[in-house]
Amino acid sequence: MRQPKRMALAAGAGALISLTMVTLGAAEELRRLEPIPQYGPLPAQPPEPARLQSSAGQAAPATVQAAEAPQLRRLEPPSDAAAPALLPAEDLRRLEATIQAQEQRLIEQENRLAEQARALEQQRQALLAQQRALKALQAQLSGGGAKVVAATMGGAAGMAPPAQKQKVPAQLEPSEGTPAPAEGTPPPVGEAPPPEEPVRPEVAALAEVGGVLTPKGRLVLEPSVTLSHSSINRFVFQGVEIVEAVLIGAIEASDADRDSITVAGTARYGITDRIEVEAKIPVVYRNDRITNLIISTNSLATQEPEAFDIGDVEFGGHYQINDGREGWPYFVGNLRIKTDTGVSPFEIERNALGIEEELPTGSGFWGVQPSLTWIFPTDPVVFYGNFGYLVNIPREIDKTIGGIQVGRIDPGDNISVSFGMGLGLNDKTSVSFGYEHNYILKTTTEINGVDTDSQELQVGSLSLGFSYRLTDRVALNLDVKIGATEDAPDAQVSLRVPISIDLM
Repeated sequence: MRQPKRMALAAGAGALISLTMVTLGAAEELRRLEPIPQYGPLPAQPPEPARLQSSAGQAAPATVQAAEAPQLRRLEPPSDAAAPALLPAEDLRRLEATIQAQEQRLIEQENRLAEQARALEQQRQALLAQQRALKALQAQLSGGGAKVVAATMGGAAGMAPPAQKQKVPAQLEPSEGTPAPAEGTPPPVGEAPPPEEPVRPEVAALAEVGGVLTPKGRLVLEPSVTLSHSSINRFVFQGVEIVEAVLIGAIEASDADRDSITVAGTARYGITDRIEVEAKIPVVYRNDRITNLIISTNSLATQEPEAFDIGDVEFGGHYQINDGREGWPYFVGNLRIKTDTGVSPFEIERNALGIEEELPTGSGFWGVQPSLTWIFPTDPVVFYGNFGYLVNIPREIDKTIGGIQVGRIDPGDNISVSFGMGLGLNDKTSVSFGYEHNYILKTTTEINGVDTDSQELQVGSLSLGFSYRLTDRVALNLDVKIGATEDAPDAQVSLRVPISIDLM
């Protein structure tokens, strides 16, 4: 009887071992899925099974609890009803769907956090840009330095353009489920601020050298008036010099005072922010007083010719080559074309000796002048310079003047150099100082079939400019030039009133 009993005990122990393993596997699966409120606490782990002793004293493996061992008389194979109930398939599917939904929400939250981090970084960059602009404004106010440009052939000629509205970046819409920012917190920015443009010089004090150009769609009308005065004292001997202080011939002393008033209208228009065109129409009034004294005959002759007519009309174009970044100065290329619309020196009335009885208001020749301007702003000072070459186009005159046959004339070209600096005193007033020099080459004239060359001329002048901005649209510019060489006019004063109009 012991052998069947042992076999029954062994079979029951094996069934209990299988049941325990299944229970432990289900408990481990439930532990990984915690916490799941709808399934309640996990079942308690069964206690350690006891070892059964056979009647022979030999240990037999068993998984039956010690308290239940005396009650086991007959063990049946475990049935499906006796096994612990496992989770239904529907519950497992719901559990898997819940886990997937949680993972999806985690992914969405991570994406929103990354988006908010990018927006915060953009907002930080925008705040840094505003801080830099504020520091620049504070430095400008503390130094009293209005931005100055010492050139106005291109540009608004002494005016700061009106303040332009800044584009406010679109705010980032908060995502669903994202808490709203606290009160007083700046809203996140939806786009990064554009790269900072270098500040262009805005105030002008000198004319006719080319500068930072008129903005796109803006028309600048500039009426101006220029007064010029020059005087020439000349002592001429026409005859033969035997020895020093012994002269045989005619001695002539000449004193000439020349005055002119030029009223001009200039219009400039910005095709783009880097391309500008202009036109200038002058009207000239001239009055000369010339006194000739011939000492040998003690005769005195005075003439006062004058003229009032249109001058030489000019057209020009300007192109800003670069944008002044990385510490570079602005470079502007200029091209000016001068016509011969004024009264030519070969069209005026003259007496039998060829002495003019009227005065010309133009040169009588076409001219083309390319030039290059550089402007270097270092607030509150702006340094500038210009180099140009005027090519005068020769022409055939074929006219007899005072008994002399004048043929082809090739006017001397003009090499010009100017430089200086502008200084801003405040946000409306600026001054400038500069020097301009013109080297005029020889003029070749065909007289009675023979070419004759004139002397070269050196025309230099010191310049002083003042600019006052009345409004954002109107300014007053006063320029004074003092002759520094013998061939230069003694003094020249110009008053210009640029008026800015936005057409686009």
